[in-house]
Amino acid sequence: MEKAVLNVGSNPWALSPAHFFPYGSVLFFILALPKLLFYQILGATTLGSGIFGTLLIKGPILILDILLLYFLVRVNESQLKRIISYYWLSPVLFYINYIHGQLDVASTSFVIASLFFMIRGRAVGSALLFAAATLCKFHVVIIVPILLAYIWNRNFSKSAIRKIGLWLGIWISLSALGFLPLLFASRFFYASVNSPEAHRLFAVNIPFESGPTLYLGMLFVLALLGRLCISGRISNLGLIFGSGALFGMLILVTNPMPGWYYWMIPFMTLAFVLYQNIPRTLYYLFNIFYLLYFVALPYFDLGTEIHLIQGMLLTLLQTSVLGFLLALEVVVLKFEMPFIRRLQPVKIGVAGDSGAGKNHISMCFQNVFSKSQSVILEGDDYHRWERGNRFWEQYSHLNPRANHLIAMAQHARELFRGRSVTHRQYDHQTGQFNLPKLISPTKTVIIQGLHSLYLRGLRATLDLKIFLAPAIDVRINWKTQRDQIERGYTPDAIRESILKRENDSNLHIAPQRQFADWIIEYQSEPTVIHTLWNDAPIGPLLDSLVKVGECNISYVNTMDIDRIGFSIAGEPPVETIALIADEIFESLRQVTRSRANPEWKPGFDGVNQLIMLTLLEDRIFNQPTGI
Repeated sequence: MEKAVLNVGSNPWALSPAHFFPYGSVLFFILALPKLLFYQILGATTLGSGIFGTLLIKGPILILDILLLYFLVRVNESQLKRIISYYWLSPVLFYINYIHGQLDVASTSFVIASLFFMIRGRAVGSALLFAAATLCKFHVVIIVPILLAYIWNRNFSKSAIRKIGLWLGIWISLSALGFLPLLFASRFFYASVNSPEAHRLFAVNIPFESGPTLYLGMLFVLALLGRLCISGRISNLGLIFGSGALFGMLILVTNPMPGWYYWMIPFMTLAFVLYQNIPRTLYYLFNIFYLLYFVALPYFDLGTEIHLIQGMLLTLLQTSVLGFLLALEVVVLKFEMPFIRRLQPVKIGVAGDSGAGKNHISMCFQNVFSKSQSVILEGDDYHRWERGNRFWEQYSHLNPRANHLIAMAQHARELFRGRSVTHRQYDHQTGQFNLPKLISPTKTVIIQGLHSLYLRGLRATLDLKIFLAPAIDVRINWKTQRDQIERGYTPDAIRESILKRENDSNLHIAPQRQFADWIIEYQSEPTVIHTLWNDAPIGPLLDSLVKVGECNISYVNTMDIDRIGFSIAGEPPVETIALIADEIFESLRQVTRSRANPEWKPGFDGVNQLIMLTLLEDRIFNQPTGI
């Protein structure tokens, strides 16, 4: 550092051996600039390890420390005192920064700032700050895939590709520019991956006889990185704590330097402040074992026992790190970055009487998920007999015995497990079965039909159960229009069919209503009555619908303590539906899991799309069962 101050204009990395300063250009300027400025005023007293020289090193560290604390507080401003107590009063932090004098605060501060800018939607600022972090210490690049996965996970394809390109372009360009002095001095590879400190990352390994070495530590790091990047959802807290978990794993599987533990301290602070159920014992044990291993142990002359005690203390210290990482997975990442949901499709069941609008609403839902990422399993394809069969004189289509319901459930489960099924298709115009068709699994499976909620086992596997119950006059009108146009029936035949099936409807279709998460009753005004479970998080959506002034909403007494009901009159246009969706959903793509933007519908159909997504988001992300 002193040589650089005395030789302004020279390449600092060419003035000294590589191990004197194996860091990037941003960290160099943070430390060198104060020395250079005060050298012009105070002369040689600012150099060396004297009082002025020490203050000029500790001063930037203190400023970076305050900067990091500022961003931690911005994450949760109501917890200022607790954040200070866990972060700034940490004895480990004090030792690393102000006694041992390691410089990890610089890269860590810029990483935390970059993550904060990212969750605030400021990708340019995030990229600038992450380039600064990279030009302090190179290890931070390990979380780049998580940052990119966060952008991809929360934006539809075109927008995601644009933002990822912008972020990568800024980060790579600035980082490459900042590393030029190291490249010219042939110091880049030493500072990034070839220093003795960097080699510590490969300390845990299995050497094979007469073969390559398996770097077991990096295997665990990359396995965790993969698990985090393919999460079904990455929330703001998921991005923060996922990054912290990755830094923690780097420490856990290496022979760490004393300053490396600083990488975890900001994330530990937020975790203990935000989540009261993470045992505080882990925090105290971490501090105690760190101080014993790095501070107290060097002062004792233990003779031949030194290696045994060193190993025991390091094991205890790493165990406290492992305990924290396990708590982070169970308490935080399981919900903020759920993994299992990535491997499972969203499962929706739509049931109701003949002519209730099941196919129409299923197609409206499919427009939200996109046809390439969703499939509709048609209940009518599982009728036992073709039209004209003598058994239809004994049974109606509404009777479970007239349908292969067990086969329908088996095919649904195969699709849920990611396996294709082959099944015949029922042609409503001819009343005949077409040749079997291959149905491939997708990210969303919609099961619609007369008996979608009939089988107990199938019901239990569904994420969202919907029952359509239009008023009788509405249903007759819809069924008449459909069967005349699409299926060639006469009005008299349609009315006769409805009357003939009324008993089976009451016996086999209507009872499914009690199992539905969402009951939709179309009235003739036109008005739609929606009935939900009383803990459905529907409030923000209803408030938005009222605010736009295009819907009238009134609550309905359901006479059931477990249910809430409300009626909606008014048909908002497509533009209003899209506007409300942007307002109430933090990240719509994480709910639809489709690359394409939703195709919104106007009026009641669009409102149904919004209600469906609201219920689905709560069911798959906010309720722990099955996640």
